[in-house]
Amino acid sequence: MSKVITTVNSIVCKIIGKKLREARINKKVTQGKLALMCGLVNKQSIDHMEKQRDSNRLSFGLLFSVCIALDLEVKDFIPSKNEVIEGLVGSSVEFKPTNVLSVKERGRQ
Repeated sequence: MSKVITTVNSIVCKIIGKKLREARINKKVTQGKLALMCGLVNKQSIDHMEKQRDSNRLSFGLLFSVCIALDLEVKDFIPSKNEVIEGLVGSSVEFKPTNVLSVKERGRQ
């Protein structure tokens, strides 16, 4: 996998983790209680997801379980393009999309 893709994936996972933590705290739910609500034995998976200790791994099954438990939508956790770009600014990777179609080219397809 390219360094750009790995970096973007890491940024996306970190943003999702941050949003998850904010949502959980806003709902006044502890990591332990959320873990139980998701059918987990302990809070370790929730903690790892929030802190992104393994920043290139995200369990979508767990994310959906969290959304069900907290009565939220998955879209509430997905970062915007601008959030990802802001994350790239501080990284060591220079992102230059070379295969982006112009508006005219998209219209012809």
